[in-house]
Amino acid sequence: VLITLTDKTKNTFEDAENFIFDKDDKPNSTIYSTAQLNIGGTGTLIVNSNFKHGINSTKNIIVEDGAIEINSKHDSIKSKENIAILGGTFNISSGDDGMQADKTLVINDGDININECVEGIEGTVVQINNGSIKINSNDDAINAKIDQIVNFTREQKNEKLITGKATVKLSRVLKNIIALIIAGSVMKSSPVLG
Repeated sequence: VLITLTDKTKNTFEDAENFIFDKDDKPNSTIYSTAQLNIGGTGTLIVNSNFKHGINSTKNIIVEDGAIEINSKHDSIKSKENIAILGGTFNISSGDDGMQADKTLVINDGDININECVEGIEGTVVQINNGSIKINSNDDAINAKIDQIVNFTREQKNEKLITGKATVKLSRVLKNIIALIIAGSVMKSSPVLG
């Protein structure tokens, strides 16, 4: 499934707070896919999820570009498999997780602002290769069930890459982490390797 955001357009999706439905046919998100979901383009996607999740797929979610604004009652972006953020601008307010992947969540680039959430970024594996990330969470800003991998170049060492007021849980801190600046947060990790 491909969502193309045409240049200079605003595309708004919104669902109701309540539904009348059969017990086997419950909606769980404003945008839902049972196939891989690709989002890209130079326009704007606005998702107002009043019932549950904002964007949800049972397969992979890949965001290539675009301006994406999500206000959701539960998770804003959720995948039963993997999420790959290749670029784009995100403004997210979530009643639960900002981005949640059951397997791997990779951020290669982008300007990600998770303004309100319980947990900001969650996955079995979270890999952050580049980008600007600001998270204001009530619980974990970043939560990975196994290795947390953050790769930054030496040029990025003085940048504020992640900000927030919550605790960031890292399973392991690898020696290739040059700078992970958590402003106003507590960072918990196992001993640094290497």
